[in-house]
Amino acid sequence: MISAMIYKDFSIIKRTAATYLLMMLFYFGMTIGGVFQGTGMMNMFASVLAIAVPLSGFAFDEQARWEKYAITLPLGRKGVVQAKYMMALLLTVCAGLLIVLMNLIIFAFFPSRIASLPAALLTVVGMMAGCTLVQSLLIPPCMKYGVQKARVILIIVFATTAAVMVPLSMSVFFPMWARSIISGLSQAMLGQIAAVVLAAFVAAVLLMFVSYRLSLRIYEKKEF
Repeated sequence: MISAMIYKDFSIIKRTAATYLLMMLFYFGMTIGGVFQGTGMMNMFASVLAIAVPLSGFAFDEQARWEKYAITLPLGRKGVVQAKYMMALLLTVCAGLLIVLMNLIIFAFFPSRIASLPAALLTVVGMMAGCTLVQSLLIPPCMKYGVQKARVILIIVFATTAAVMVPLSMSVFFPMWARSIISGLSQAMLGQIAAVVLAAFVAAVLLMFVSYRLSLRIYEKKEF
């Protein structure tokens, strides 16, 4: 039954997801063509795919008043919450794997950039951690208020995330990428960055579990 709910969500978001996938493929083609040196734009659209597309599923459910019917199904409220979180995680994993595949193809076309492969893979893991973190913050208010009523909270979360991540990217990740392109990262530096990124990923997964438990409590008490 959970798989059926996930399939339902996928069916209603596939057009939205296809738009972001086409944009990723467009920038992938531009990178292969030598217009772009890095995969920053592809990473950005992958992040939007993992974060915004699940939210569009909430919006479609609201419009169709799906929840009133869904809670009468055998899996009930718990199944609805589980399906939403599994969809978010699946999109994050799929976006991450797609970016890894695109990176490998790019390095096959440009062997001289192979020194930046470890940095690129760490960036993908960092992207997945960031997406999981934002999803953990966004899903509970959507469960409680719906997308329309929670839009102020969503704007605050997005604005706060951007305010933190943009300066961090410019001061840490962009120089890291630039150094890796020019001369590669030292083993010590690479190990330090890997430790930070993996710690952030573990923290994001733990926060996702806390978010799931919170959403479950919210949804069990929600009146329709």
